[in-house]
Amino acid sequence: MIRKFFIAFWILCFYLSCTKQDKAIIRIKIDNGNGEKIYLIEQRVTANHISDSCTLRGRGSCNFTVNLKNPVFYYLKFFNAEELSIILSPGEKLELTADYNDFHGTKSISGSENSIRLNELYDSLRSTIVKLEALRNKYDSLNNAAQGDEILRSSIERTYFDIQKAYHKYSVEFILSDLASLVNIAALYQEYSPGEFVFNDQRDLQFFKLVSDSLLKYYPDLRHVKQFKDNYNSMFMDYQKQRLLQSTVAIERDIPELILPDINGEPIALSSFKGKLVLLSFWSVLNKESVANVIEMKKIYKKYAPSGFEIYQVSIDRNVEIWKKALNFEEIEWVSVCDTAFERSATRTIFNVTKIPMNYLISRDQTEILAKNLPPEELDLNLPTLLKH
Repeated sequence: MIRKFFIAFWILCFYLSCTKQDKAIIRIKIDNGNGEKIYLIEQRVTANHISDSCTLRGRGSCNFTVNLKNPVFYYLKFFNAEELSIILSPGEKLELTADYNDFHGTKSISGSENSIRLNELYDSLRSTIVKLEALRNKYDSLNNAAQGDEILRSSIERTYFDIQKAYHKYSVEFILSDLASLVNIAALYQEYSPGEFVFNDQRDLQFFKLVSDSLLKYYPDLRHVKQFKDNYNSMFMDYQKQRLLQSTVAIERDIPELILPDINGEPIALSSFKGKLVLLSFWSVLNKESVANVIEMKKIYKKYAPSGFEIYQVSIDRNVEIWKKALNFEEIEWVSVCDTAFERSATRTIFNVTKIPMNYLISRDQTEILAKNLPPEELDLNLPTLLKH
């Protein structure tokens, strides 16, 4: 009987423990805010949802209790349209104190690591926005006709962009300091003003990929993380299309055919690799940069060839024997062909080969050029995403 009692007791304790861990508590105390209403709003992928509300009573206090199994993005909506973004995890007890008359200047957050970090980021952004707005107002107030004003305008512009550059650097360091943090999603979507993003350069795509890959390891089932991954994939494909539009070469939508002899004299057609993602590469065994690229490309080829990646490398060397010796020495495993008549051949004109090394990344159906002149490190970074499409 006693044994059964202890078993039941431990089962009850275990149940209560699990139940407690699935809850998160928010305790709020706002001085001079008695009677004001606060809304707890869940930031869902599709639309925001009001989860709960409470009114500040007594000394300006109110509490929220929410059931959680995973971290959830919320924001607290206060009086006078004030908002506070938070990320709650199961078992956390977030405590917020502030003064009604100076909310952001006096607020203090504890008990939720992600929420603390998120507001550290947003406080820095808010301070930066204030500086930028002051400069914009000063710029707009100047008289266009005055020569002195033009000099001052140029100075203001430089200061404006220097501030943005410094904040971008701060945000990058913030992200890299903890790649597993959910706060990084918010960091990458920061805006100085509606539509004016902190991360707005094509080179910033590397940070979207870095964060996406990292968060998927820790939160594979979280909807916000899945949506972030989808957004990155969409941005990357748009980027590749933009690179194509900006390319200096005007190639037809259907990639022109290319048939050249391999090391054994057998003709190899570019079109024979339809269904694979093909890097069409132009090089010479006498060109140092070309040879250096080959060393890096061997690592990439070994990694991605099993997933449907192929290299069709065109040598422009006239001396076939030197070319063959180089192939054997470098132990090149991908498709390698030679165009000994390069200077007078159609290849040079059709693919607008003006320098070497040079390359085009061609889609699986050979109807699109996805990118031009990708260095090995950038190719290595982007192939995992491209090979999934």
